[in-house]
Amino acid sequence: MSANTNSSNEASQHEHVRNIAEALNCVPADIDHDTWIKLGMAIQSELEDDGKDLWDTWSRKGKTYIAGATKDAWKSFKASGNQKGKVTLETLWREARKHGWLGTETYWTPTPEELAQQTAKEEADKAELARKRTEAAKKAEEIWEAALEAKPDHPYLTRKQVSPVDTLREIPVSEATKILGYTPKSNDGPLTGRLLIVPVKVGGRLSTVEMIDEAGLKSSIAHGAKGGGYWAAQPLPEGANDDGLHLMIGEGVATVLSARDGVATIVEAGEYLSIAALSAGNLGPVAKAMRERYPKATLVILADLVKATGEPEPQAIEAALAVGGRLAVPDFGDNRPEGATDFNDMAVHRGLEAVGHALVNGGDSERPDWRAAVERLAKLPLNEYDYVREAEAKALKVRVSTLDKAVAKARGETNEETNGQGQPFTITEPEPWPEAVEGAALLDELAATFRRFVVLADHSYTIAALWVLHTYAFALGHVTPILAVVSPEKGCGKTTLRDTLAALVRAALSTDGVSAAALFRVIQKWRPTVLLDDFDSWGKDNEELRGVLNTGYRKGGVYIRCVGDDQDPRGFTTFAPKCINLIGKLRPTLTDRSITITMHRKLRGERIDSLHEFDGAELQRKSARWVADNEGAIKTARPDMGALFNRQADNWRPLLALAAVAGGDWPKRATAAVAATLDDDDATASSGVMLLGDIRDLFERRAMEGGTPRRGARDSRPLDGRRKVIE
Repeated sequence: MSANTNSSNEASQHEHVRNIAEALNCVPADIDHDTWIKLGMAIQSELEDDGKDLWDTWSRKGKTYIAGATKDAWKSFKASGNQKGKVTLETLWREARKHGWLGTETYWTPTPEELAQQTAKEEADKAELARKRTEAAKKAEEIWEAALEAKPDHPYLTRKQVSPVDTLREIPVSEATKILGYTPKSNDGPLTGRLLIVPVKVGGRLSTVEMIDEAGLKSSIAHGAKGGGYWAAQPLPEGANDDGLHLMIGEGVATVLSARDGVATIVEAGEYLSIAALSAGNLGPVAKAMRERYPKATLVILADLVKATGEPEPQAIEAALAVGGRLAVPDFGDNRPEGATDFNDMAVHRGLEAVGHALVNGGDSERPDWRAAVERLAKLPLNEYDYVREAEAKALKVRVSTLDKAVAKARGETNEETNGQGQPFTITEPEPWPEAVEGAALLDELAATFRRFVVLADHSYTIAALWVLHTYAFALGHVTPILAVVSPEKGCGKTTLRDTLAALVRAALSTDGVSAAALFRVIQKWRPTVLLDDFDSWGKDNEELRGVLNTGYRKGGVYIRCVGDDQDPRGFTTFAPKCINLIGKLRPTLTDRSITITMHRKLRGERIDSLHEFDGAELQRKSARWVADNEGAIKTARPDMGALFNRQADNWRPLLALAAVAGGDWPKRATAAVAATLDDDDATASSGVMLLGDIRDLFERRAMEGGTPRRGARDSRPLDGRRKVIE
């Protein structure tokens, strides 16, 4: 390789790193913990250890920065294989654009050879990680079967002043070593003596075990899955009868055992169940999983305190907010002992009964219950809340900004008056399904869902299913086609189709009216799937709105507006999936960027189900998981485009790529949908040409004395029939 080539590659790499740093610095360092972790993984996946200092320097800008946290997290990325193939730089680009970054890079463009090597390596890494996790689960099962009942005299339990439970066992380190093939180690050295065995379950199945030695050193089985995994101090109830159930979710084993023993001094055993997430970053995923499993239960998040400040850890606050849970904070009084941070420390220093009162009764009158306080404050007029917010935050031992966020969310949920300024809202992403999903089966489910609720042509069910999946994958491509849902008249089911889409697509924003300014700002902030209904009545002739929709067709599209007192030109990202419902047809510029579904009134004998009680959350989560697992394949897919070319090819390529990656009969079904849609387009266009010809003949005949208009010369349908096609 020549010196010039080396110099060019170095310059390109330098520019690439500069883009990464620029994008990262657009994101506030005080983001939620899960996003912080994903950004670190994204940087490591691209720059490996060269990116560690970049991530740490940016993290230091956050108010919740903890010295050494980035170092520990970076090590955990490497130990887990960094989830390669799932968390890539696209995660960083997507997050940065939410915060105003206007760069257009999606990834450092490799050569075809490098791309093939990278894809092959990612697939091999994923397969190897899956193999290792399966092996880790088998070893976890062996260790659990070989372990015996945990004894009350285990040094870790006696030091923490907690009692063993049936879901804990113990085993000599020598026996564990024989099963594992290595001596388990922590960051502080090898584990020794008697090991407590803590079974960790992901999706209800044993995935690994946490091992705790006599000194409190901890280790898990290498490559075992822990993300979203938990340990329950007692068996969890089956079924949906969760009325009156309280679930306490904390970080560590000793914390939840102290919570369990503490509430037992106040209420009968069994009313409060204890679960350990085993890390602060895992509190959110475990809380969400429990909320899905037990929708009516009261979730109590057991916060640890940040050693340096004495405030609740941000991850615990975020978990409580995410699931509508109650935040429980350990209370050490005015003189917190050095190093005391959790409910186990509180039990040791203040006794189990104090812990029980804090968890069951919300503590004493000097520290109000979190949920009750937020609900009370949300009902106050804004001026009164502003007056008391600092004192309330101090009493709750949280930051004022944390309290503000919780109160604002409660106001939105309780539909309080907002002085004519509308209701705040947010758009959320679905949590990926915990297990791998088969693509063709997923598309079959999506198509069957549409068949259940709306009447469409067969090929339109195929289009609808593929377009739903596209809303999860659109950021991986360069074009996102508009889904145009049209009908000749009212009552054809367009709104029902829109509502079905809203239950299935990623991050739906469904509306019957929006201004251009609001739309490009919403897209800039959330990148939602935009579903516009009754567009013919409010948006069809809005040129500015059409401009926003047109620019959002292609990646990198921006809508430029002058903002601020100085009228500074700014570009707003508009690239996002959009569906438009209307009677009639879209303007040509939008039609050219669309794939069309044409609807008609259902016949008397056609029956569909009611959509009112349908919940599409499972299909949303499965769609998110399938796209996450197949990012590399979707990016590199080269589907057969047949006779498609130019804009038609651009429109269909994303959907055909998904069909190709999903496999089964979906490539064939997608090709058939293309042909049927193009036939419909040709029929409509031909009718228009023939109508104009008939009008010309009409004028010519009327000019002739005694003549009558010629009808049906080009088509057996009368002129009136062809006019209805155009309308």
